[in-house]
Amino acid sequence: MNRAAPWLLTASGYDDAVFVRPLDQLAAILERAPFTGTGDEHTYRETFTFFDSDQEFGAPLPWTNDRGDVRIIEIGGGVALSIIKRIATRAGSPTAEVEARLKVPATTRPPGRSSACSSVSPSR
Repeated sequence: MNRAAPWLLTASGYDDAVFVRPLDQLAAILERAPFTGTGDEHTYRETFTFFDSDQEFGAPLPWTNDRGDVRIIEIGGGVALSIIKRIATRAGSPTAEVEARLKVPATTRPPGRSSACSSVSPSR
């Protein structure tokens, strides 16, 4: 991973937390269609939040934060699946919720970007 980090930074221009996951892991999640039936008129975005931790989330799932703008529907294998709600002018932050509960860095992406950014050619 240490050899891949400079290449990822150059290729993406992104210098925040980055977690690489196998494309087949993300494809398997998407094939299950986990977001089907989870949204409503306040749904802003469906998201993947990536982090490195095996510890328990510490709350039953699905879980909704106190503001009601983040609903985590599934968590495991370093990935939390969430629904972000827009309430008035504010949208929730699954990253902040995962980081606060698990005390680890995290980063959140919508499904379209998650799969596009998850695979790195071993020849690079």
